Amino acid sequence: MNPRLLILTLFVVGCGPSVRSYSIVVKNESNIPMTVWLTKDGPPPETGWLSPEQIAMTGRETDDPISGVIIPPGKTAEIPSITGRFASGTQAVLRVYHGQKLFNDLLAASSGSASRTDVRLTPGPNQILIDASGVVRRQ
Repeated sequence: MNPRLLILTLFVVGCGPSVRSYSIVVKNESNIPMTVWLTKDGPPPETGWLSPEQIAMTGRETDDPISGVIIPPGKTAEIPSITGRFASGTQAVLRVYHGQKLFNDLLAASSGSASRTDVRLTPGPNQILIDASGVVRRQ
């Protein structure tokens, strides 16, 4: 094979989105319900990974019930396996919103706000604990 063609082929293949799989367990030891939402911080957009902001751009009503997961106090939620496509530099993110939220509440809570914690996930298993005081951390 022509060496230039081989290098070009490797470059083109290497720049496309990669496929990654995640499993996530979130344990809520706090005394309030927590709302969690799985998304990613970059392209490509795909069903199952859209942020509330991306969904809002499709014309959804802001007071609709949300498609995130509400974890009651003392309970655990699990996503056994989810796969997505990720461009270079894009990461999976689990957003944890303090309290049981409506869709417009999610839109109002920006990254770094007191009512939202973003947890960057690693491919494979992820264990997240929300402790009794509401602090979110990886285990």
